[in-house]
Amino acid sequence: MKKLDLKNVPSLKPNPLFKELPESLKDPKNFKKIEKKLVAVLKTDHAHKTIKEFTTCAWCQDLVQKRQALMKEIGFKDYGQYIMWKKVMTIISKKQSFQLR
Repeated sequence: MKKLDLKNVPSLKPNPLFKELPESLKDPKNFKKIEKKLVAVLKTDHAHKTIKEFTTCAWCQDLVQKRQALMKEIGFKDYGQYIMWKKVMTIISKKQSFQLR
């Protein structure tokens, strides 16, 4: 079997997900800190039985707005970018292997 050589591997284009992110978000060491910061914003002392109650609760919707503002401040352009970033960082931080399909 032929040995793999990095010289023969074509250069890859940077992932568009990480292209616009600040350097602090690209570092896996900051993943837990950022997640804790975002989760802390949503902490509350009450709960709702249904999603409809949650969406009509002024208190909870204010917290959601604060979280979205914090996400923008940190460097995410939208929620979709945050979710994709979280998936990638989870794989990196757990050092899981994954298969491309």
